[in-house]
Amino acid sequence: MSIAEFKNFFSLIKFCVTSRTYSPLDGDRRISVCFALVAIHLILFNCAIVAQLVETFNDNEVQVMNKLYMMIVFEGTSALLLKNFGSIPFIKEFKDLLEWIQKIHTELEGNEIVQCILNEEIDKAMKYSKMFIWIYSILYIVSPLSAGLLFCFKRIYIILLPGLDPNIYHNTYWITQAITSVTTGTWTSISNASVIVIGIYLVFYVRVLNRIVQCISHDQDKLNYCPDLLVRALKKHLEIIRIFNIFNETLKFMSIIQLSMSTMIFLTILSAIQIYRDDYVMYLIFVTVQVELFLFCLFGEIIRSETENIFNNLYQTNWYDLTQKDRKTILFMMMISYNSLGLKAARMYDVSLSAFVQILKLAVSYSALMLTIIN
Repeated sequence: MSIAEFKNFFSLIKFCVTSRTYSPLDGDRRISVCFALVAIHLILFNCAIVAQLVETFNDNEVQVMNKLYMMIVFEGTSALLLKNFGSIPFIKEFKDLLEWIQKIHTELEGNEIVQCILNEEIDKAMKYSKMFIWIYSILYIVSPLSAGLLFCFKRIYIILLPGLDPNIYHNTYWITQAITSVTTGTWTSISNASVIVIGIYLVFYVRVLNRIVQCISHDQDKLNYCPDLLVRALKKHLEIIRIFNIFNETLKFMSIIQLSMSTMIFLTILSAIQIYRDDYVMYLIFVTVQVELFLFCLFGEIIRSETENIFNNLYQTNWYDLTQKDRKTILFMMMISYNSLGLKAARMYDVSLSAFVQILKLAVSYSALMLTIIN
């Protein structure tokens, strides 16, 4: 990994964080002003959706599918705005996390074994982060673009612009809906990437600690070769706890918004799919939203699993062959790793794959109940 390559990648991460917090990390306020203007545009767009919903709510000539599309777009843009506004109070925490990523890329460890493990794991972190950003961005551009084109071809108006009759200014409506849909999807992928990339780095940093402990367990001669190896493992462990607490603080509001809004969106989409089974764009939107929530819950599950491995790896070391000082160090590390770390929504609800399954089950149950009542 070259220095220039990391600088380009780090600039991309800072851009993603700016898109979420509206804070200029490089002192250039033009980017943050642009995202603030986009946020104002989405607020006005949501007002136009509400106006159209109110206008067509009791109009039997307007298909139920059109009203469901209005609700889905409104819920999606609202979720994006709420998550970004909820991240504004945590600008300092995001800056601390970015400084930590820059630090592990640039600072030398002073220990050959630790440096080798760290280089391998952070290279993997950057590789998977880039891969995720590309896949995630493509998915979140294709899905809204398909929805925007669908609105044009099927003459679906999800907004009501004051003073503009959709039958006369239909091109204005279609262009506004298509551009806003793509903008919302692109911004969602960029802002979510800021959190996911930090999460990826945290996972691979935990793996650095696990590999150091495994080195001690499998080859005790390395302790003789590097007497400070266990002390460095302890420092890494304390650093993980510190960074994890900062990361959890930044997600305090965003995570509960993500879980609650995803439940509402799932409920609306599943209701639409059960009514109109041949609408393939709705399936694409469902997959996109599902991937977003699944990745969020998956990272919570992976982080919990990796931190549990810390205790297990420490337990499997040949501690009885170590010195009294090293035994105390391992005992201390086992004590602080006994309770695994995990993401929590609003510091109350665990973010894990079980939470993802529960949300899906809840959405399916309520959508079936709603359809039964309607029928």
